[in-house]
Amino acid sequence: MLIYTTARKSNWPYIIKQWAIPAGILFVIILLAQFFSNDFIKITDTFYWIVAIFLVYLLVDLLSTKRVYKIAIDETARSITQYYRSPFSGEGEKIHTLEKVQLYVKSKASAAEGEITTQHIELYKSWRLILELDTKKHGFTPSTLQEIRKTLEHLLVPVTG
Repeated sequence: MLIYTTARKSNWPYIIKQWAIPAGILFVIILLAQFFSNDFIKITDTFYWIVAIFLVYLLVDLLSTKRVYKIAIDETARSITQYYRSPFSGEGEKIHTLEKVQLYVKSKASAAEGEITTQHIELYKSWRLILELDTKKHGFTPSTLQEIRKTLEHLLVPVTG
């Protein structure tokens, strides 16, 4: 059984970054509205409530997303197990057989080294997404994603990308 883990120890920096981008944009809009005082942008109290509700909703959505932190591939049983965790729902696992699956890979060529690095992996079963691994969202390194890709190719999973 081959086990691959994420390089990220904590998801908090990613969550805060994803939340801070829209919060910063909305803060700049509000700051501009205050600075130009109804000449350029007119903001009502309803807008402040909508912004506050949107930011709270976005934060809850980012916190409740299940993030994969470990992948185990069993070559003899031809199955893949994903271990995930979320601050709201805790930890869990899902096991998928590698029958009738399709692997979709997004790669990019590295200009400095001249090699192709895997950035994103999606595993589909009957046109339904069952597993998604990403360098940004889940924190896997490109080399780990490349190893997972090679292992799945070795198990004769069809690859698109």
